Amino acid sequence: MVLNCDISPCNGTTSAHGSGLWKVYLECPSWLRRSTQLNIYTLKLYHSCKNRIDTVAGKVILGSNELCNADTSASTTRPPPQEMSQNVYPYEPLTSGDVFRYVVLQPGSGHEPLKCSLQTANIADTSFEAISYVWGTNPIKDKTITCDTHLMTITSSLSNVLRRVRHPFEPRSLWADGISINQANLQEKGHQVGLMGKIYRATSCTLVYIGADNDAQGPAVHSLLQDMDAMIRETFQTIDVTWDSFPYPDEEDSILLDPRWNAFYQLLAQDWFDRGWVVQEAALATQAQVIWGNTVLDWDIMMRVYVWLSTRATRTYQSLPFAEYRINSHLDLYLETHQQFGKAFYDELSWGTPSILRTLNCAKELDLKDPRDRIYAFMDLSQWSEHHIRINPNYFKPHLETYQEFASQYIHVSKDARLLDYVVHDNESLSQSPSWVPRWDIPTWSVSQSCEVTSRAQPRSGNVDYPKVLEDGLLKVRGVVIDTVRYASEVLEWDTTSVDTLRDIWDQISSYQMTWPYDTLEDSSSRRIIAFLDSLTAGTFDGTALDWRKSRGTFARQLLERNTPTQEHQMACDSATHIADVQDLPDMVSDVAEDTDLYFDHMRSRTDKRKFILTARGYMGLAPGTVSNYDACGIVFGCKTPCILRRADREHHYTFLGATFLVGRKSYDTDVGGIIFCNVLSEEDSKDWVEWDVEEQDIYLC
Repeated sequence: MVLNCDISPCNGTTSAHGSGLWKVYLECPSWLRRSTQLNIYTLKLYHSCKNRIDTVAGKVILGSNELCNADTSASTTRPPPQEMSQNVYPYEPLTSGDVFRYVVLQPGSGHEPLKCSLQTANIADTSFEAISYVWGTNPIKDKTITCDTHLMTITSSLSNVLRRVRHPFEPRSLWADGISINQANLQEKGHQVGLMGKIYRATSCTLVYIGADNDAQGPAVHSLLQDMDAMIRETFQTIDVTWDSFPYPDEEDSILLDPRWNAFYQLLAQDWFDRGWVVQEAALATQAQVIWGNTVLDWDIMMRVYVWLSTRATRTYQSLPFAEYRINSHLDLYLETHQQFGKAFYDELSWGTPSILRTLNCAKELDLKDPRDRIYAFMDLSQWSEHHIRINPNYFKPHLETYQEFASQYIHVSKDARLLDYVVHDNESLSQSPSWVPRWDIPTWSVSQSCEVTSRAQPRSGNVDYPKVLEDGLLKVRGVVIDTVRYASEVLEWDTTSVDTLRDIWDQISSYQMTWPYDTLEDSSSRRIIAFLDSLTAGTFDGTALDWRKSRGTFARQLLERNTPTQEHQMACDSATHIADVQDLPDMVSDVAEDTDLYFDHMRSRTDKRKFILTARGYMGLAPGTVSNYDACGIVFGCKTPCILRRADREHHYTFLGATFLVGRKSYDTDVGGIIFCNVLSEEDSKDWVEWDVEEQDIYLC
């Protein structure tokens, strides 16, 4: 279609080759005039007459020969005429308090048009179900629903949900955020988001719409869950429910090789599990149904079976591998509300304290379009944690202010410094906000979350002063500066870290002439290599103790072997601080495993996006990827691990880079022989620093 136009001069300009102002009169179809209010454009024509002006519907193109030719053909992205004439749904303002809108979805089936009405009511006075579904990364409203005689545009995903859940012969009352909330009104959106916790608690049922089941895997999952749930229930009738009391299956049990686990794996691969908002939608529901294609599953049964699979059938779990999927947040919150059940599958030491910080940290891997929602989407879950934090959603506020508001309120309410255990930065974020505020939008994790620490750092006296947020935005904490980074490696990456990478690091640090805290009179070299290897895994291990020891020992041999010794290597071999001959390694690292994958893969998971560091006092460890030589190592009392501090211009003022795992000098004998270094320097059993000439002080984090 071509828009006809006429160009007339104004303000006394008569020449089309001049530079005066011209009026462009466009003759366009009536539907376009109604939708764009386009009548006159005033523009400046240069003598070349080649300028272009964008319009809402297409482009007005000015040329020396053809003065106006606007192409609005069907090949453009403009909606068809019948959609352009639609009105925006006239939402009525909501009153304050717990008032919300819900959808009354009219009956229908198949391809019949969607129809509904919107009702306003108090949450507590209404019976309704809520929908949990996937909006999509860049949702486009290309479908329609007739709502109270108005044609409303909705996303394809919401259209699919409504068609799937509508009843054929009777209305159904539903809450669906894409319709119930006026998404264009940020003030209303903030208020309604603040009510979502109450909404999902009040539902008679939450309908979790996973999506289409294109490969018809749903029936296999349904039968698997029913069989497994029956077995779990029967077993609970026969055991005394104590910590880790649920029995393990026999290695020959056919259930471990059941092909239906592949269908369960495909279920958890669906996009719904990647969304951030759905965590609270499922967790707060009194009852939840999982709808996958034509199959309906019970949420509680699905989570019970997942707990059994991940703790009792680990080889099946790892072989598929289920661990790649983002269900940790759902698992944590399920166990919070089903502690008696979870107790039978976990030992007491591995049972963490409920924490909104842990929830926010797990959710870093989930998809949330608005970075502010990394706080707002989980606020109603904080009632289960040790401290109830409440942030009122405000979509006019920048996300960094939202993070700082949450951090300040957490410090004020909790009166402890454990918030710092979750701080991690990239080079850009260090200059964007106070360094002590966790960046929940950066998908990397603090070193402190990769190690298992049983106590928090304490001062010499044992009395920890409360941290305090000052008026100028500084965080005042109590601690001690204990060391300086002497060597920091390059950032280690999962895909590129190899034996050669670590061999180069080992050669570098072995060349330093220094006193090593891990050496003893009886043995120095082997203890040092073990401390090095254990620092790379943050003092943790995987698999059985014997398998781990063998895998670590084999890796140590590979690390120290060379095809062609260099001159520098030969010189290092002559040094008393270097292990020159693999055959001289004592028994603690001389076990042989078939391969090193157990150690190597676990080590790479701990070192990814981090750096290996060596301090001036000879301590080895892992640190954030932003660390540099000469940064300070400190201990903030109340935190799990030491930290990296970058000195600021003022005395006692520092930028907080994040946690570091520094291996303490204390080692432990294992039941299968050999030793392991698993204590962090600040732990109660490894408070090496109390013997040093360092003073406890007030530390101001910028």
